[in-house]
Amino acid sequence: MSLVTSVIGGIQGASAAHNAADAVSDANAKAAATVTTAADKGNVGSGTATAAGQTGVLNAGTMAGLGATQAATTGAAGVTTAATTGSTALDPYAAVGAGAAGQLASGLAQGGALSHQFSAADMVANDPGYQFRLQQGQQALQRSLQASGASEESAAAAVRRRE
Repeated sequence: MSLVTSVIGGIQGASAAHNAADAVSDANAKAAATVTTAADKGNVGSGTATAAGQTGVLNAGTMAGLGATQAATTGAAGVTTAATTGSTALDPYAAVGAGAAGQLASGLAQGGALSHQFSAADMVANDPGYQFRLQQGQQALQRSLQASGASEESAAAAVRRRE
């Protein structure tokens, strides 16, 4: 969030500095014109002082404009640096995301590890408790058949038929 704020602040600062430089330059031009008009209306002896004043006003305006331009240039450089730093900081995450997207796509492709349909054979092969539960169920069925009077051989045959 602070990177975005810095970038926006830098852009606004640069824009404000350019606007200020333009305003100072316009004001100086108007002031110089006013001084020239006043000098023209005044006596001839004050012409030299008026010219010196006009030159001073123009020089001051030029210096102010240069300062504002330098501030805008520095602000723009700061924005560029912040954007580059932010982009560089995000590069590792973008690379990891691209790699993960590739792995996900290959896993979901036909024949990929993530597109495999689960079956009973998978349950037998991958569930460590399956054999235990199967054995317990077979024993319960066998005991139930024996308790009802079935012979041991017929109970075993019934269990095998259920498998």
